[in-house]
Amino acid sequence: MILFFDIDGTLLGGDGKLSPKTIEALNKAKGKGHELIIASGRSKGSLPKELSKIAWDGFVLGSGIYGEYRNKVILKEEMDRDVVHRLLDFISMNNEIAAVLENNEGSYLTASGHEKVRNKILRDGYFPAEQVAEIMEEFIQVKDLKEIDTINKIMYFSQGDYHKEMIENFQTEFDFLPNSVVQGRDYEDGEIQKKGVTKAKAMERIIKHCRYEKKNVVAFGDGYNDMEMIQSAGIGVAMGNGIDALKKVADYVTDTQEADGVYKAMNLLKLI
Repeated sequence: MILFFDIDGTLLGGDGKLSPKTIEALNKAKGKGHELIIASGRSKGSLPKELSKIAWDGFVLGSGIYGEYRNKVILKEEMDRDVVHRLLDFISMNNEIAAVLENNEGSYLTASGHEKVRNKILRDGYFPAEQVAEIMEEFIQVKDLKEIDTINKIMYFSQGDYHKEMIENFQTEFDFLPNSVVQGRDYEDGEIQKKGVTKAKAMERIIKHCRYEKKNVVAFGDGYNDMEMIQSAGIGVAMGNGIDALKKVADYVTDTQEADGVYKAMNLLKLI
């Protein structure tokens, strides 16, 4: 079997840690010969160090813009720089939105963007206050976001309603999703992807490369960018803390991430 796992809200919770039970389940699955693939909205440069505790067989990153299997690149796309620059010009016309550009080397923002994102996270209580400084250290500050040559994905954090105008003006060039870390807050904070890119399409590329049948594919997720992946897998598992829309299309709804939902699902499905 080949197993695909979302990160935030699935493997990791607000504390950014893999629970002992989750580690146990993943290692047992490896011991049984199952292959483990990360399938995340994150880019390679922003993967948590916590995940290095597991010997992963591959990665689907940037919500499907990049795919890797056993150190071999299976899929690699990037956003059109000219279109991204037009988007950045639009964002710069208003002080409500902070943009974060991501690629395989890291996540980038400007000094003013760094302050906006930090204040937004603190104000809305996304993470415990003592964890915010550590999170913000992961971002790379640049003078101008147009300096970044390769762009896999864009995150944005906003105040007010300016994001609605942004989505309306650029919906033909990009796909917009609510933030995959913070669920259920509409599109005030979100993710911008290359048109037509999904985790499911990248997953299918890896499955084809490895010659797996659909019935031997299991996917775990909790958010909006997991929808197609959960539906495309032979068995789609939604976390108990996941969004309602995902639970409706999943084959199985497990317990929450905090209550070791991954372990419980893997045990029930006889993967461990």
